[in-house]
Amino acid sequence: MIEFNYFLIEQPIGTLYLGALKAKDIDDIADSDTRTAYNQTGIQRKIIDSRVKDIAKYSMSKDAIFPTPIVLSASSKYIQFIKEGQLKIDNEAIKHDRIFFSIIDGQHRLAGIRKAEMLGEFTLPVVLILDTFVEQDAEIFVTINGNQRSVSKSLLYDLFGLSKNRSVEKVCHTIIKALNKDDDSKIKFKVKMLGYRDEKSQSATVSQATMVDSLIKLITNNSKEDNHRLEQGIELAYLDDNKFIFRKYFLSNNDVMIYKILKNYFNAWTLAKEELGNDKELQFLDKAIGYMASFYLLRAVFLKSKLVNDATEEYFNNQLSQILRMFYHSYDKKGYSSSESGAKKLFQDLIKAAIDSNVFDKEFINSYCGELNIKNWFEKYEKDFMDD
Repeated sequence: MIEFNYFLIEQPIGTLYLGALKAKDIDDIADSDTRTAYNQTGIQRKIIDSRVKDIAKYSMSKDAIFPTPIVLSASSKYIQFIKEGQLKIDNEAIKHDRIFFSIIDGQHRLAGIRKAEMLGEFTLPVVLILDTFVEQDAEIFVTINGNQRSVSKSLLYDLFGLSKNRSVEKVCHTIIKALNKDDDSKIKFKVKMLGYRDEKSQSATVSQATMVDSLIKLITNNSKEDNHRLEQGIELAYLDDNKFIFRKYFLSNNDVMIYKILKNYFNAWTLAKEELGNDKELQFLDKAIGYMASFYLLRAVFLKSKLVNDATEEYFNNQLSQILRMFYHSYDKKGYSSSESGAKKLFQDLIKAAIDSNVFDKEFINSYCGELNIKNWFEKYEKDFMDD
């Protein structure tokens, strides 16, 4: 048995037990459930060896300090409350049953101390949370780490997928994950689902976060507000359908339609790229900036498809083939930066190609430009993305 003296803390998510444990005891009873793509139970991010080495080196310094609590999720089955402020952890039963405590936050700290062989030297602050569901563990992890640059945004979106509640991020994560898994999707395994390549996605060139971020911008301008309203059962605000082209499908829970349109569009985008051949100078189209620019372009291409009530793969391929051919013939070979500004510059050049190829014709201009000429309309269209 491991004794644990604690302070009781009541918070909206539940009761927290704040205390301290020797690092070797934490290592004995806890297991970081590292999350991998398509594994629906893990919470933590992939162990980063360089970070573990840095922590190991730091832990051996004479003034090392780890003041931030290790957050553990545990089953009360292995807890015995002795008296107020004191409990015991049945470490032998935990090891026998192999039902280890889950490390919600702190896996790299513990791994670094272990690597330095200093587990016996440190007593660490610990927050114990009992009998949580995996969805709650995920929510806690996202809350703790959501604003830290060291945590992959792709992982945070992946964890949104665990939530039982409908949210903008959950829907977008589910759609992108389906595009990356389905056999009839031409971008299958092209997305790094947790921000890194695994054995199934060695050819992946764009992160899950890039794809989800891009899709969110076609649904809402404030996902936090939408999620709050969804949780409270409050009607979501109306937004311009010509800008947030997938919002009406999201509001009606028609996520399948969003998926079908995206699948048709990206299948067509992939085929249109292939028609240009294997020119190495166009490899950026297969990178993150290419996918970001294609999402920027999607809004206008979809608006045109509404005029003829045709959002099939064949229709999109016809439009995108013309745009990419015109782009290819006018491309100055100067390249684009790999940043978001590079994606927006690529998008601007694709827009010029769409105009020059007459893909956006008089019918399109009359329907969506109103009193504006097409140049002014697209200047406004571009500004929407530049301001995002």
